[in-house]
Amino acid sequence: MPWDMLRNGSIILYNFAFIVIRNTPRIPL
Repeated sequence: MPWDMLRNGSIILYNFAFIVIRNTPRIPL
């Protein structure tokens, strides 16, 4: 299903962005 693929892709991108922001000390939270 396209919706499942879109949902999984958004979750993966969200987790990737979270890890990048967490591992980057320059960005204040």
